[in-house]
Amino acid sequence: MGELGEHAKHYHQEIGRLIKQSSIDYIYLYGNKAWMTLLAKEAGNHAQYFEHKHDLIEALQFLQIHRLER
Repeated sequence: MGELGEHAKHYHQEIGRLIKQSSIDYIYLYGNKAWMTLLAKEAGNHAQYFEHKHDLIEALQFLQIHRLER
């Protein structure tokens, strides 16, 4: 969403609010730390930001393994 220019802050916050109101269980964020942190703040407990791609991959693998165990 970096191409949004002056509207980036508004839309990152709006997406975060929509996530918080939705039935999404998990949202994992990776990218521009400032924008993703803003989005995560609005999304509440639904979102987790990852600064490093390998940490994101580990979290996704962990989630996949534990969902298969259900």
